[in-house]
Amino acid sequence: MNLRNIPTSFQSNAAQTNAFNSFNRNDQKSIGTDQNVTNVTKSQSKENPTGKEHAQKVLTNGRVVIKDIMESVAKGQLIDKEAASDVVDDCVQALLSETEALSWLIKMRDADAYTSEHSLNVSILAIAFGQYLQMNLHQLKELGLAGLLHDVGKMLIPEHILNKPGKLTEDERKVIEQHTLYGRDILSDSSVEDYIVDVAYAHHEKVDGTGYPMKKKYGEISEYAKIISLVDFYDALTAERCYKKPLPPSAVLDIIEENSGKYFDSTLAEKFIKFMGMYTIGTIVELRNGLIGLVAKKNETCHYLPQIYVCKKSSEKSSDNHFVDLGRFDQHTLLDRGYLIKTDHPDGYSDIYLEDYIDIVGEEPAEV
Repeated sequence: MNLRNIPTSFQSNAAQTNAFNSFNRNDQKSIGTDQNVTNVTKSQSKENPTGKEHAQKVLTNGRVVIKDIMESVAKGQLIDKEAASDVVDDCVQALLSETEALSWLIKMRDADAYTSEHSLNVSILAIAFGQYLQMNLHQLKELGLAGLLHDVGKMLIPEHILNKPGKLTEDERKVIEQHTLYGRDILSDSSVEDYIVDVAYAHHEKVDGTGYPMKKKYGEISEYAKIISLVDFYDALTAERCYKKPLPPSAVLDIIEENSGKYFDSTLAEKFIKFMGMYTIGTIVELRNGLIGLVAKKNETCHYLPQIYVCKKSSEKSSDNHFVDLGRFDQHTLLDRGYLIKTDHPDGYSDIYLEDYIDIVGEEPAEV
């Protein structure tokens, strides 16, 4: 699937119909009324600076290292595998203790550094998914390293094609597809392990045999390549690029579900959708009552009732900021549909940007 060729009409339809899909797909039950809201202002919350600061440090260092690696590749130099391995080790350790902080931080993107940030995001998200799949520590590090280096070949693609606004010509598309071959050759010359080379070469293969560069089918594609294919697709579509607007997370998960067994391994796709949950941490959500906020914490029992941080009301420029734990609604009272999530949105919707709310990471609501 070429990300540039997803019709604009589909993008908008996916976002618009998500309100009904998310409700019907999960058989939501009655969840209570206004007085059942648990909220708290920022000043009433506990702070967790240690975990947050550590996650920020890991992410900042990772971005510096992967940017250096990409620039070295562009200059024809070999990859610093030791530096890359250190980044992955740090990410693995951070995900064991600061999962929520990292999940939030990787959504804060720099559009001018897409390729390097995308590579780091894919690595972190792949490690987290690997944890969900109960991979051991060695496998997590392998998967993370493969994700970190999967797109190094793009550094040899001419920038005017890589960052072209608008649809690619057929010839330009073929040039872009060469990044998998370039990645294979760069990594082979740098004497990295075969599984890393394989992922760089095969992460655009599809289980139905319509991918590239070798048109491999299900049994011919490695498990790591199948996982990175899913994570790469998800991160790419939720990011803003010069040729497309970002899609809301739920819309991308819908696309993955629709192409399960066609483009993506059906078992892994199903598990990835469950792993991500309906509303991921840091996602902007709009309630039916017009409140707009950010998902601050997942609800592992009821995925459609996360904890959110209210930023504003859709009809107003600002609002009293507070947490609302949708999971604390009384399940047995009359349904107040106003506190159901209507839809989700990409970063920047209604002038809400994640970087402006970094202080709420790690905070917990207190009963009032």
